[in-house]
Amino acid sequence: MMKQVLLLLGISICMFACGTGKRNNQTENLNADSITNTAKPGWQVFVNKQLVLQSNTEDPAANSKTVKANDLFTGNGLQITYTEEPDAKLNRSYIIMDNNRRELFRTENTKQPINGAELKKAIGDQNTIVLYTVAIPSDPALAATVRVRPVHLCTLILQ
Repeated sequence: MMKQVLLLLGISICMFACGTGKRNNQTENLNADSITNTAKPGWQVFVNKQLVLQSNTEDPAANSKTVKANDLFTGNGLQITYTEEPDAKLNRSYIIMDNNRRELFRTENTKQPINGAELKKAIGDQNTIVLYTVAIPSDPALAATVRVRPVHLCTLILQ
């Protein structure tokens, strides 16, 4: 009888010690996740060299801005600057869509602003455009296994 009590006590102590270790491990993982979330990639949207939006959260309500159409259709037009981790090996595209998610314009060039004349031709008489980005790994084998989702960057309401 005494052996059974000692065995039960030993098992209980072992289970308690293992459970405590897991809880500490989970807390460490939560702290690591919160650090990662604060260092998320971000983006800036410029219209005619004027900063319109700077963000790192995908929030269609908060990331909606009103701009003058004349500013958007100038020579400097629209530029999107996206910051990501230095080791990110991605092919990034920027897509301009209308409210019905119909693609109006796409570019992979992130260094140069999108010319206003090109934007005017692509956008036409749309009053609202939505900017998205898509990132595909540059490694073809990895790209074939990844499911891609457009990330909402900004909604521009044209006046």
